[in-house]
Amino acid sequence: MIKATDTLTAGEAVTLAEPGAIEIVIFDCDGVLVDSERISNEVLAKVLGEYGISLSWGEAKAIFIGQSVDDIRRNAATRFGIEMPPDWSDAYYERMIPALSERVEAIEGATEAVRAVQSAGIGRCVASQGPIEKIRATLSRTGLWERFDGRIYSATAVARPKPAPDLFLHAATDLGVAPDRCLVIEDSVLGVRAAVAAGMRVLAYCPEGNDGDMRSLGAIPFSSMHDVAALLGIAAAQLSD
Repeated sequence: MIKATDTLTAGEAVTLAEPGAIEIVIFDCDGVLVDSERISNEVLAKVLGEYGISLSWGEAKAIFIGQSVDDIRRNAATRFGIEMPPDWSDAYYERMIPALSERVEAIEGATEAVRAVQSAGIGRCVASQGPIEKIRATLSRTGLWERFDGRIYSATAVARPKPAPDLFLHAATDLGVAPDRCLVIEDSVLGVRAAVAAGMRVLAYCPEGNDGDMRSLGAIPFSSMHDVAALLGIAAAQLSD
């Protein structure tokens, strides 16, 4: 696990800190910028319970983390033998978005990480599995929405969600940046797989230390969003509000 005080391997140092190596930092939203996982999964567990799937919020997170609503529906059928209707997600979002708007907070260090990228003159965007309405609700409450200048991308705009590379490639194409000049910050295995498939560098945020899978998939794991500036080689002199 890499911390700000650690020394990166030679390859990782060149990858992340070489001037001009990174033109765009692509932030995942849930679990990277906003601490939405418990709230979202509490709502998800309640909605699934109405279809006969009894799970705690923690179990719902472990099973469905990083998945699109279509994938949740398919996996519920495969794992539990429960066929939910195609519009099941309407009730999920109708309850979840107000809950997030009232309760969600930024991940510790996330605001500072975005400010550091912005201050260093590196481009930034958000690419999330969730719909734009959900992303807007969480980023607006935490004061991060305006930090991205409208550069917000939802998997609802592409044919295949993560772990397919479509969303990240869509963002890079829209911003006119080659995939190998993009750095993705993710917290899920599905997201890391998508970024690697897109040919992008990946930092895997692993606050609980479960980083083995992330590194084996090709990501550089780290444990605190406070460390993002140091990992990108952004000097203190570059930082401003």
